[in-house]
Amino acid sequence: MSWHRASRPVTKHLWLRSLQALALTVLVLNIADAHAPGPQKNPSKKYNGAGTTTNLRNIVIGRCYHYMSLHPGIGDKNCSGIWQELVDAVQRKDPCKITEEDYKHLALVAAQTIPCNKTLLWSRTNELVHRYTKATENFITLEDTFLGFVFNGLMWCGKKIRPGMNFKFCPAWNECEHNSISSFWKMTSAAFAQASCGLVNVMLNGSADGDIARKKSILRTVEIPNMDPKTISEVRVWVIDDIQGEDKNSCNSKSLLELQHYIQEHKLKYSCIDNYRPVQALQCSESPDHAACNRCDYHLHHPALFLNHLHILHVEMKRRSCPLNLPSLIIIEQQILHFFNMKGVQKVCCNMVRSGIKDHVKDLDLVINLQICDAELLSVSARRSSDSLHSLHTKR
Repeated sequence: MSWHRASRPVTKHLWLRSLQALALTVLVLNIADAHAPGPQKNPSKKYNGAGTTTNLRNIVIGRCYHYMSLHPGIGDKNCSGIWQELVDAVQRKDPCKITEEDYKHLALVAAQTIPCNKTLLWSRTNELVHRYTKATENFITLEDTFLGFVFNGLMWCGKKIRPGMNFKFCPAWNECEHNSISSFWKMTSAAFAQASCGLVNVMLNGSADGDIARKKSILRTVEIPNMDPKTISEVRVWVIDDIQGEDKNSCNSKSLLELQHYIQEHKLKYSCIDNYRPVQALQCSESPDHAACNRCDYHLHHPALFLNHLHILHVEMKRRSCPLNLPSLIIIEQQILHFFNMKGVQKVCCNMVRSGIKDHVKDLDLVINLQICDAELLSVSARRSSDSLHSLHTKR
């Protein structure tokens, strides 16, 4: 009993000292927090962009195999190795300190040959340029290359300390200069420009506000500076107005003349075309009543170009999943000849068109689909003036 009585004041004293020490510790920590620079309400949300795309690994590897099946000439690519190269480029690194150099080895293992005269660059014409390349299959954009195809539309960044990808937040495109996404596309754009040869075409938006090719665009900061004047014969710019939009820029506008000077400063030959007709034909498939779609002067002396327009319209009809019937090849010839005859074209030109169809359009299904799917688009210039064409359309 005496031991318990004697220990009570000692125990109480120790408890008071512990409480005082705890209070002092809390006070010190509060003072330190008050003087800490830049406290964040939510430290886990470090960046403003979306996080790494869900299932990124499976998407990358799947697209890799799909691209090889579409383009067997590219050779075998190690799809798992491609994914690992991406991971190695960004993991355990600050997502705002990733440079083009970090992707150097990925570029090497994914390199491919770009055929001469096939390169089509673009700025502010994303949707139209890719509709056009799918319709003609005569040009290659960055997004049609291996790296562009595999990584288009995806998001990724690593964690600064731990391995793996950050699926919560990544830097937005303009949030920091050297982020994982902008540096990747600058690297691929530079490689694409360096691999290009012969004639290089560029599709620009003539209806866009401001400069037609912004000074901070990839076209001006990366692609043009990386072109080799020894292998590139010419840079040809297509100024394409929105079919329903304003004509804010043309080949003679101040913005284009400035771009011309910039291209020529890099010792590259320059030329320019306003509203390149094959592209306008594609636009007319969506707006056949527009005034620009009711001109036929560019068809009259260039039947091969007219056939190219038919091919573009055919692909556009396939994109809309139009129905298929089986009229004869003769009917489509008659409709084209009727269109040319109504415009007063001499018979020799019509014969050129007739022979051109047989020489250039060897796929009967293509002709059939053109004829039946949307007959008024067969010759957009004659949609209202050709009675027989309208009659054919109403019978489908």
